[in-house]
Amino acid sequence: WNTHFIPNEAVIESPDMGAGDMFGGGRVGMALTHTWYYSEIALENWDMAAVPSYNGKTTANFNADTFRIMKTTKNPEAAFTVMKYLLDDASLKLLNTYGAMPARKTDQAAYLAALDEKYPWKPDWQVVTDSIAYADNPSFEAWVPNYLEARARVANDFTSMLQNTEGLNLDDEIAKMKADLQVIYDKK
Repeated sequence: WNTHFIPNEAVIESPDMGAGDMFGGGRVGMALTHTWYYSEIALENWDMAAVPSYNGKTTANFNADTFRIMKTTKNPEAAFTVMKYLLDDASLKLLNTYGAMPARKTDQAAYLAALDEKYPWKPDWQVVTDSIAYADNPSFEAWVPNYLEARARVANDFTSMLQNTEGLNLDDEIAKMKADLQVIYDKK
C-alpha cells in the first residue's frame, strides 16, 4: 500500500478529481464497477473488459437485481401488481434506464440493441453476456442478516481504512473484519 496506485479517500472526494467519480470525471483510466454504472457515465468512447481471474478462479462480481414483497406489507396485492408491471411491460425500459441485463433471455437481444443505439461507439457488450456464467453465488443482494450494519462495516469502515491508513496489515484487518461481521450476522 505504499505504491499509491489507488488514490486515497481525500483524492477520490476532491472536486479536482471528480468528487467521488474519478472515472466519470475523466480523471482515471479505468474503474472496477457494475453494469449499472454505464448508465451514469457522461463520457464517450469508454469500453469494458472482463476482470482477470485470480489463481484460476473467475468471479464476475455480477449479481441479480431483484424485487421483493415484504411479508408484512399492508398491500400485498398492489405490491404484486406493481412488481408484475416492472417485470413485464416496463421491464426493458427500467433495465435500460439503470444498466441491468435482463434475466429473461428473450429480452436480451432488444436490451443490447437499445444499448447499441444509446452508445454508438459500441462498447463490448459480450463481456456482460459472458459474465453471467461467473455470477457471484450467493449474490451480495441475497438476504444478509443485519445488512445495513454489515454493509457499513465493509463499505464505510473497512474501505475508508484501506484508502487512508498507511502501513496497514491487511491480513490482520481482514481477520478483524470477518470476526466483526460474524458478530453482526449473529445478532438477533
